[in-house]
This record gives sequence, C-alpha cells and structure tokens, in this order.
Amino acid sequence: MSIQRTYYEIGSKITDMLKNAGYEKDQKLPSERELSEMFGASRATIREALVMLEVKGVVSVKKGSGIFYNGSSISSNAVLDIDCDTMNNHSIGPFELIKAREVIETSIVEFAATQIKLEELRKLKEIIELQERDIYLGAEIFERRDREFHEMIARSTQNKVLIYLESYLWANARTKNRLWQDLNARYLQQPEKIPASIQGHKNIYIALQRRDPQAAKVAFLDHLENSRKDLIEALNSEGICLDDYEDAYFASLKWRE
Repeated sequence: MSIQRTYYEIGSKITDMLKNAGYEKDQKLPSERELSEMFGASRATIREALVMLEVKGVVSVKKGSGIFYNGSSISSNAVLDIDCDTMNNHSIGPFELIKAREVIETSIVEFAATQIKLEELRKLKEIIELQERDIYLGAEIFERRDREFHEMIARSTQNKVLIYLESYLWANARTKNRLWQDLNARYLQQPEKIPASIQGHKNIYIALQRRDPQAAKVAFLDHLENSRKDLIEALNSEGICLDDYEDAYFASLKWRE
C-alpha cells in the first residue's frame, strides 16, 4: 500500500515543481523516465501520478508527444482536494448523497457522452485497469480511483461548472464526510463488493465509448442503485434501523420502478 501512497505524494511534488520552476502554459515537462529519476520513483508510480494530475486538469499527456502543463494555478494541496468550506460536510447523510449524485451526475454523464474525446476515453480505461490491478489494496485506494474515474467523466464535458460541481461533491460530501467514509469502508468497498463496482464503471465506459447519452445515464443510475441496495442490505443485516439516519427518506426514493 505504501507504493499507492507514493503516487499521490509524487503528484504533489510534480505540482510543486511546476509552480516553483515557473512553468508556463503548454510547456513540456520532462519525460516519464526523467521524472522517475528526479523523484526516485518507479515509472509505474510516475505514470499513475500523471493520470491523477491529468484528471485534475493540471497536465495533458499526449501520446507520442509528451507531457504538457495546462497552465492551471492549482496548488499541491488542491491536488488532494478542493477546498469548499461553505457546506457542513459532516451533516450530509449517505442516502442524501446518493440522491444528489443521481440528480447531478446523471446529467454530467449524459452530456459527457456527447462531448468525450478519444484521449479521455483512454484515460477512463486506464483508471479501470488500475482499479482491477489494485482490487485488494483496500477502500482508501479504491476510493481514490473511484474519484479519478468520475472526475475524468466530468472533465470530458469541457464545462468548468460541471467539473467544479463534481469535485465539490467528492471533496465535501465524500472525502471530508467521516460518516460516508466509515460506511464506505465498512460496507461498500469490501473485496467482495468491489468487482461489481468496477463492472459498473465498465458499463458506463462502454456507453460513453458508444457516444450514447441515454445508455450512459442508465449505466450510471444502475451503478448508484447497486450502492444504495448494498448499503441498505448491510445496515439491515447488522440490525441498524434506517430511521436512525436523518436522511432515511431518500433511501426509499428509487430512481425508477
């Protein structure tokens, strides 16, 4: 697991390098091999860090051409999160979050199907492959990959507002939400549950690859519905009353009958 933490650390170091060395927009970065030597990390770790930075919009990796700085003013801390303090993130319930994702992200993925580029599809496929490779490394790692996948979809819309909304959801409602993190690690990101989640990502990817907005929306809703059902079943199996959650009302609101 230490290797997986390293790619996040390397991502922050690369961002610091871009800022401190005065890189300008569209300026080319050192190659993967050179970055590997600079930061004392394997090329695989460098590649994973670059995937993360590309999802964040910090760099663009152009096959056959190299790595280029996008001119973003994002800080190294912002690589890990987007700071949005206007929401009391600890008060957001798990079912409230799932419902919000249904409303917001279905629109994002539907629009993404009309805008997504081949390079962005390639990145989504890479993230899915990393998820499959790292399937047994724990909830924290899978959560990061999950975030990268969904933020890459938002980025493919080319719409800054939608990109911000997606990052806002993750930063506040998930990453900073202790209740969600606890439930996610205990119930949704267990080894036996992760393959179904990855399959959900594959279904979304296939629909996007076909440029089919309706299929992308349905695939995303199925993905969310599986999470909702898994969470309800897990809580019921432990004798936890759903009414104990202030947002239990949203648990019963299915997206379709």
